[in-house]
Amino acid sequence: MSAKKKSTPAKKGPANDPTPELPDLFERAGNKGILIALALILFISFIVFKDFILLHKVYLYKDIGSDTVNAGYPYFYSYARYFSKYGLPSWSFQEGMGQNILGGFLRDPFMLIGYMLGSSYMPKIFVFTEILKIISGGAIFYLFLKQLKVSTFSAIIGTLLFSFSGFMIIGSAWYVFTYEAFTLALVLLGFELYFQKNNWIVFVIAIFSIGISMPFDLYITGLFLFFYILFRLAQTGQLNVKMVVSILLKLCLLGIVGLLLSAPFLSESLLQIAESPRGGSSSYFNMLSSQPVFALADQFQFGTFVMRFFSSNLIGVGNDFKGWINYLEAPMSYCGIISIILMPQVFSFISKSARKWYIIWLLIWLLPNIFPYLRHALWLFTGEYYRVLSFCLSLVFILYAVWALDLIIKNKKLNLITLAVTLLICILLLNFNYFDEGSVEKDQMVMFFIYVSIFVYSLLLIFITRPGSSAYFKYALLVFVCIELIFMSAPAVNDRQAFTTDELTQKTAYNDYSVEAVNYIKSNEKGFYRIDKDYFSSGSLFNKSLNDNKMLDYNGTSAYSAFSNGNYINYLRAYEVIGYNELDSRWCPGLIGRPFLQSLNQVKYILIKNYSNPIWRYVADSVAKFGDVIVLKNKFTLPFGYTYQQYMLKSEFDSLSIWQKDVLSYKACVLTDAEVNKANGLKPYDIKDSVDRKAYTFEMLHNDVAMLSSDTLQLSFLSDKKITGQVVSRAPEIMYLSFPYDRGWHLTVDGKETELINLNGMTGLYLMQGTHQVELNYRVPLFFKALWFMLAGILFCIVLFMLDKNGKSFMAVTPTAAV
Repeated sequence: MSAKKKSTPAKKGPANDPTPELPDLFERAGNKGILIALALILFISFIVFKDFILLHKVYLYKDIGSDTVNAGYPYFYSYARYFSKYGLPSWSFQEGMGQNILGGFLRDPFMLIGYMLGSSYMPKIFVFTEILKIISGGAIFYLFLKQLKVSTFSAIIGTLLFSFSGFMIIGSAWYVFTYEAFTLALVLLGFELYFQKNNWIVFVIAIFSIGISMPFDLYITGLFLFFYILFRLAQTGQLNVKMVVSILLKLCLLGIVGLLLSAPFLSESLLQIAESPRGGSSSYFNMLSSQPVFALADQFQFGTFVMRFFSSNLIGVGNDFKGWINYLEAPMSYCGIISIILMPQVFSFISKSARKWYIIWLLIWLLPNIFPYLRHALWLFTGEYYRVLSFCLSLVFILYAVWALDLIIKNKKLNLITLAVTLLICILLLNFNYFDEGSVEKDQMVMFFIYVSIFVYSLLLIFITRPGSSAYFKYALLVFVCIELIFMSAPAVNDRQAFTTDELTQKTAYNDYSVEAVNYIKSNEKGFYRIDKDYFSSGSLFNKSLNDNKMLDYNGTSAYSAFSNGNYINYLRAYEVIGYNELDSRWCPGLIGRPFLQSLNQVKYILIKNYSNPIWRYVADSVAKFGDVIVLKNKFTLPFGYTYQQYMLKSEFDSLSIWQKDVLSYKACVLTDAEVNKANGLKPYDIKDSVDRKAYTFEMLHNDVAMLSSDTLQLSFLSDKKITGQVVSRAPEIMYLSFPYDRGWHLTVDGKETELINLNGMTGLYLMQGTHQVELNYRVPLFFKALWFMLAGILFCIVLFMLDKNGKSFMAVTPTAAV
């Protein structure tokens, strides 16, 4: 009997073996994938910002990005100087004619680096803080994408698209926008960690990070998060009322904890906004809310949106931009051409029931770009803005593109019909005639690159689905994404009029002959006084610099501020220096055009380059000249505190002509009807006693100044936080102090707490006859009180940690697997 032969499985021949794939660096990286993403961000950042990193240039722009030099630089510089001198900011006489500045101190918390290093490191440090925000935001976004369980490769692509989106790169020239992107990424990461792992601390930190910066961003971020939560619940099959209510309530509770932690700074920011004209009296609400709801964006505006989606630079860079409004205010929706190609592909991988939620979430952020009313409504009718709303749309495209790319690679599948339709739509959108003939020319180099990118990405996506070679094409895809982001980002940063480092030491811009003029004044003048300028020193080619005093370290009367002190604006409006529109509340020229008001408000010196106002020859003496700068000394300046024995009602004052308002302010202070009872012993001024304009002489002005100077405050100490002095009153009087009324100032007269008076927007105090010791101390209204709320937030965090440790947390959310 022959032995039975043992059967063995037959070996497959080589022809049946799958082709071995190239080792995939990205998937082998594991948790170290973030290092690859960061390395690529650093590499691209160096190429894009090279001239600024090597300090050939400084990150200040003379062109449409002049906010860098007109606002950002002066503010950060003055904050750094104030911080080194006093510590925590409070009142500053260099903000307009005086204002509490704590509310804007942490508008960009990354600038704490600059504050601690000191003002001498500015503006050279600006580019490094911006790159740090780009890197930090990218790192957080990468961690967020990994929470969505996408591959390392797809997460790296999404991270690069986030970090070098139009909003990040163009917005970096506005400084604060990059922080908004950073916090939005942090909120998304915080939500996913909480949603999937019951880890709530990152979400609390995210809300805290927004709370210390800009309160309004809490609304925009919260709006985006709300719709994202609904989308995620629908995506994971958990969208029901009970789940939505549960998550929203718990997130609101965690958000409150974050707000409590930020309360000291949040409260001061809210107060600054509420008391500024933009908080109410100068808003655009009525104008914007009255527009038709379903009116389409005009063709020019919509065309700008489409062009900027493909590239931030397709219709011009900087001052050469030819689209809607300007380079910075136009839509900033660019987030990579690959995201446009990939985004529609995601719909090929999802069920019909899920598809509607993807469409809804996309439309929520797309439709405001088509119907302006919806955009205005999302902004609560506060302005004609795109800004971060552009970025919200970019995030949707990036997320859809990342999911699509991940699924294409995993499933080795690409919907060619969808790809063909996408390419056709792209070509139609790019070639549609949105603009009047000759009004807008597309950059042909950029257009050519867009076509090449569309073609290359399409081929790479086709080949990446082929078995055995996907790793090669993944590398190629990543390389081309880097090339695209460099090509699109570099012009937005470099093809513009930026300051060179050498210009900082030349006799130009903030280092012009104003420096010598101010130093001369300081060496010859002590005590409190103000300086006005009739020219602008920032070197900007676009807009006026009204914050020169912050750079040159003197007290002035002008200001360019998003949230000026409301009483400062009320004073300027009462005297018709500015109008009642919102723009005037930000761009305040001060008193340079009103010599009579300058004398009333301690403007003792005026810097000019020519006698553009003939009256200066009569009210001021030329005392020095440095280069092209003439120093004038006002002959009629009143002291810091002077007194009135007569008053007029504001209702009477408002009916006067501009000239009467100026001149009669030397005769009487202005009180509202409700404040008349605070003027016991003062006489009402009879407007009939006023002199005709033609009869008024400079000798009369001299006499009026002498009369008001009879009883004045003899200062013994004056700083930004404290004022002390003595005054001898011959009769019941009201003393006028030339800084805006603010409830943070606390007055004691002869050691007794006394109420201050609002004198047409400025500060006043009532004095009985006799000798008085006057002391004013500034205390930020809410900061120290809000420390109790901060303590409550810390205690709440401790309780939540203890409950988590004991497994009894009521904040837990049922873990879910992310798509």
